[in-house]
Amino acid sequence: MTVLPDLERQVRRSAHATHPAPRPQRRGRVIVPVAALALAAASYALLAPSHDAQRSVPPADEREVTAPPPRGVFFTPDPDKIVYVRSRTRDANGGTILVEEWHRGREDHRVERWRNPSEGDRLWEADRLVSADGVMRQINEEGEYRVIRPSQSEDAANVSAQRQAGFLADFRANAEKGTPDPTPTVFADRPALRYHVRQDDGTRTAIPTPERSYYVDRDTGRPLGMTSRFRLNPDQVLSSTQTVEAIEELDPTPQNLAKLREFVLERR
Repeated sequence: MTVLPDLERQVRRSAHATHPAPRPQRRGRVIVPVAALALAAASYALLAPSHDAQRSVPPADEREVTAPPPRGVFFTPDPDKIVYVRSRTRDANGGTILVEEWHRGREDHRVERWRNPSEGDRLWEADRLVSADGVMRQINEEGEYRVIRPSQSEDAANVSAQRQAGFLADFRANAEKGTPDPTPTVFADRPALRYHVRQDDGTRTAIPTPERSYYVDRDTGRPLGMTSRFRLNPDQVLSSTQTVEAIEELDPTPQNLAKLREFVLERR
């Protein structure tokens, strides 16, 4: 059993068929519910017009002016507060992942609950705490307790750093790798800015990555969610939609600090 949704699992299977990698041992594995997000950048060439072309350019008041794509102002929480984020991801096959995160500074607490119809619609749960020094303590979906240190492996260090950044910073970093769409749009019943990251077949990145669109509230700069599409072949497209259901700033009271630093699930 793995916490990756069907979409991410199939993408990884497709990638491993081309770039096989040794199967990691089960002991000490790191829970990574969402695959690393794709890198995408647009390049532009500036072409200097010839002397004749310059003479043929009409006056400014006669030319159509095209506004540049908008760059939204992203929401920045109070650094002294504990930020609570709840998001839900649904795929085309009916699978769901509910993620709750409490984050402050370099500390992070993440609880994941998911169901897959292909696995009998059973509820699976996992709980992970990351301390300020990057050490991860987790209870996986089988109730097993693990302590994972960044020094154990490159993968462990990368996951620890991503979780220490928190959902909001991670969402923003990946959205800004995309191309902003100037067309007004709506996501989750809110006016939104869309940042688009195109699919890569593995020629630009280590493994194939999905086409993704990140949506940010046009008025508040808060993340609204994202969509993901991966075309395996001309007849098969894998898709999922993540919706951010709540973003709250909590005072660092003893009760809220306990939510940040204590497990929700129990060891078996």
